[in-house]
Amino acid sequence: PDGTQVKNQQSQFHRLDQKNDVAYFANKPEDVGLQIVPTTPIKGRDWAGGIALQDPDDGTIYMTGSGRDIWWWHDDFNYMPQPADGDHTVIVHAGSLSSPDHHGYSKSGIMFRSSMETNAANYGLYLTGSNGVCPQARLT
Repeated sequence: PDGTQVKNQQSQFHRLDQKNDVAYFANKPEDVGLQIVPTTPIKGRDWAGGIALQDPDDGTIYMTGSGRDIWWWHDDFNYMPQPADGDHTVIVHAGSLSSPDHHGYSKSGIMFRSSMETNAANYGLYLTGSNGVCPQARLT
């Protein structure tokens, strides 16, 4: 981002509601810069989107996302895939959900997927809007 103020934009935070002029911030000096990291919207209902930025100094990733849900057979959310084989240690800090009007099961966290299909088998551990930390899985 170049710092230019943008107006008349909307973000989808809830399946029934849009919010005007929403902004996302990462606390980093402008001259340091963050690098854009590719994400993949899993579009089961055509609402998925978002962006990810990475701090080149420490590797921290700041990610936003929107979508309808991660549930049943048509997931719809923003995903940042990274292929992995064998055993790995992953550290995720999902401190809070920043949506001003989130659903009780809004989710932020980590997910392992068998593919990028909307109905892929998956396992996730999420910080939710008002239900604490919850595991969720689709086995087939």
